[in-house]
Amino acid sequence: NSFWSSLDKESKHFIQKGLLETLGCEQWRPSTAALCIQTLAVAELPTNEWPDLLQVLVENIISQTKTDSVICASIETIGYICSAVQHPCIEESINQILTAIMFCIKLERGSSNIKSVAMKALSDSLEFATVNFARHTERNYIMQVVCEATQC
Repeated sequence: NSFWSSLDKESKHFIQKGLLETLGCEQWRPSTAALCIQTLAVAELPTNEWPDLLQVLVENIISQTKTDSVICASIETIGYICSAVQHPCIEESINQILTAIMFCIKLERGSSNIKSVAMKALSDSLEFATVNFARHTERNYIMQVVCEATQC
């Protein structure tokens, strides 16, 4: 962390951009790029040093222009971030996060791996989604999507 904090903004931005571009290029799980992004997010999100990170990851998922591997790595990254970053910025982005997760769970194309990674991300994000689950219609929708995804 001291090494990272000693870097200038331009170097940090270059590394962040490179990591985001690497998402989906790996052929293994867990994604090394996703884990690196999670590590940086722990330091950067609470200080607002990477303000567009979650927005970029959500856009990777819902834009419908990305490959399945980019979608899978992006939702995996969101899950890792939700499990590691204890900061209100996650709660502030929970609607976008849940939208991306639901998109992946309902995704018709692609592998079942995307669905299972999205289910894990949902589990990792639940502590931030208490407001969403308090709303009857939203909770029912989320549970309906999850239940339908478990049917053969």
